Amino acid sequence: MKYIITEKQYNLLKEDIEWSNNELKRRITFIEETIEEQIEEILNDDISFADEFEFADNVIMNVVDKMMALPEYENLDYDDLTNWIKDKFGEDILSRY
Repeated sequence: MKYIITEKQYNLLKEDIEWSNNELKRRITFIEETIEEQIEEILNDDISFADEFEFADNVIMNVVDKMMALPEYENLDYDDLTNWIKDKFGEDILSRY
């Protein structure tokens, strides 16, 4: 199905997409920085885990908790965010164990 839109509507859509991309990049940067902080904290405190999966779950849980405590992220679903971070960053976190 094709839609015919005006140039003004096109520009509004383009602005929304650009804003969404910038917002996503900002959130990913925050998540990456928070993951690094959590891993460094665990390594510095010499906390031990049964295996790499417990380690990764702990890092991800701490990242999600930190994000959900901020007003700008409180509208996100905890489980959806947890699963998304596992999918996007899980392998990298597991490899850091």
